[in-house]
Amino acid sequence: MELRFPGVELNFEGAGYLTSFALPNFYFHLSMAYAVLRHAGIKLGKPDYLGQLALV
Repeated sequence: MELRFPGVELNFEGAGYLTSFALPNFYFHLSMAYAVLRHAGIKLGKPDYLGQLALV
């Protein structure tokens, strides 16, 4: 996979793209959305991410 940005070109294999680019990008944006919502006064916590646990 090849990603092009102004001034840089990145070449990835599948697993490298996932672990080095896609997942870190996803978690960065998730944490920033969490911070913005908390700053706006919305109460969020761990249970909001876990959902309902399926206890056997």
